[in-house]
Amino acid sequence: MNTFLKLSFVLLFVSVSYANNVINNLVKLPKHFKVEHTFSGDLNDTESFHLIFSKNKKNKLFTIHPYVFDGTNITPLDNITNDSSYSLVSFHRDNNILSLLLSFKEDKKDFIKRININLLSKEIEESDAIENEDFSTSIREENRSILINKNKKEIRIVEFKNKSDIKVLKYSYNKRDDKYRDFFDANIEAVKTNEFVANGSVAELRAYLDGENIIFTKEIKENISTEVVSIPLNKKELFPSKILVFKLNNSDNTYKKITSFYHDKKLYQFANNKKHGEIKITSTSSKKGSTIKLDQSLTQQLVQKHNFKGFDDFLKAAGKSKYNTTLTINNTEDGNLKVRVDYVNIEYSYHYNWWWHHRMMHMHMMHQQIQFNAPAGFGPTQPNDFHFNTYDIPKEKRYFEFVINNQNEVISNTKTKTLYKEVDKKEYIDKLEEIQDYKQESSCFLENSFRFIAYSKKNKGFIIQTNTL
Repeated sequence: MNTFLKLSFVLLFVSVSYANNVINNLVKLPKHFKVEHTFSGDLNDTESFHLIFSKNKKNKLFTIHPYVFDGTNITPLDNITNDSSYSLVSFHRDNNILSLLLSFKEDKKDFIKRININLLSKEIEESDAIENEDFSTSIREENRSILINKNKKEIRIVEFKNKSDIKVLKYSYNKRDDKYRDFFDANIEAVKTNEFVANGSVAELRAYLDGENIIFTKEIKENISTEVVSIPLNKKELFPSKILVFKLNNSDNTYKKITSFYHDKKLYQFANNKKHGEIKITSTSSKKGSTIKLDQSLTQQLVQKHNFKGFDDFLKAAGKSKYNTTLTINNTEDGNLKVRVDYVNIEYSYHYNWWWHHRMMHMHMMHQQIQFNAPAGFGPTQPNDFHFNTYDIPKEKRYFEFVINNQNEVISNTKTKTLYKEVDKKEYIDKLEEIQDYKQESSCFLENSFRFIAYSKKNKGFIIQTNTL
């Protein structure tokens, strides 16, 4: 066999062994790739991308197999390989460049690398790795990702913007009794503000992205107050603002619970006990605000209720120790704000990065199989016959809603259609997880659809499918 034929044979072997094979919109990897997990993300209103994470049993390299799905066709992209296992922390897009922020371990240290994928040319560009020790949370917008890291000595913020910009800001605590050390001593949970999440976060310490500022809020239950710290991203150095304290208790009512939501330079707080409750709205710049009492006059202004039987019953239940109260804000299409107040079981957790829900569900299912050897769910489903009619998730919503204008006044006779529609994402994800024919699922939400990738045991390959919301 001459040299040319030998080379051609090698190239053919490589292409067959390592290609991301798509046959009739069914993805089949070569058998020497052991799949670890998948990830799905939105690109725009109609397109999504899907990643299959695997380990190559031949060369021991870890591989990411990327695909783009437009609702009809699956387009494979070039594989990404690494000596260590990758985990996706965040992603964003700059025109035709998809940026993946991937974390990995090397010499027992945590690192992160940005990998850019040109969705047109399929060209891949890898950045130098930077340290990612003590990662806490991430905040994502369409064209940027912000990572927050913290430990007992410092808080560190890394902003990845567009396809190349990286900005690192760091604040080191000056002394043992540094007030910011105490403020940041809890786990940080990022709250997404460019969509509507019905109940929001119940974490003690929360982070909101407001333009070029990250706003941190911390609930202080001991004196029924919320502390607020702002960190600007457009400065050369990181220095937190003064800690602002917003209290609610007064001489008439001693409240037992407090929750809050930050929106457009205002802090919305809800405090209550079993008999009384009020909502306080305060400008974080001027500290001027107003208070809305939960009484008969507000009852007449409610625009929507779910399992709501009046404020007496609501407060009596919401004041119990087995519940946490929640408050969220949603813009209406006519320029006002809809306020929702609810309470949830203390086991409830807020999901900003929905892909973690899949990972936690898989761990839970594995634990169940080990403990009980009895997987949950209902029978196999065809790839194009994805229905949820036989499964019902218990509803635990007991909320009430009302509308306010920009002057914080409760108003009526208004259009209540909201800018961000309400989608019960957990319901879609949980029902997907229950289909026994599927494994290695991941999903994302587009403007009007639910998109997922899953390995079909019956079809022996990965399917990518769309379902209308």
